[in-house]
Amino acid sequence: LIRMLLNPVITGSQREAAEALAVMRGMRADSRWTFLVDDTTLTRPTVDTAVLMGHRQVTDLHPVNLAAGSGAVLATFDAEIAAWLSPRDRQHVLLIPA
Repeated sequence: LIRMLLNPVITGSQREAAEALAVMRGMRADSRWTFLVDDTTLTRPTVDTAVLMGHRQVTDLHPVNLAAGSGAVLATFDAEIAAWLSPRDRQHVLLIPA
């Protein structure tokens, strides 16, 4: 999230790092926030890895796998993730409208 908030192509304007960090601190203060310990691996996946076609998808599929294995949902701005996931794995992704 911090990386995206600092990207003017995504946000429409340049942001200061302090502002992006404040947004993250605000999200972490929300009672619905949960930190997931990442002890997953795509070599023993919860999700279907047959959809993995290239190196760029690895960084997207890994957090989906983490969410699925933890009984959580990955909230993302990236509409393309759910599009290439297997239909049964799409339940682990929530698209945040831009």
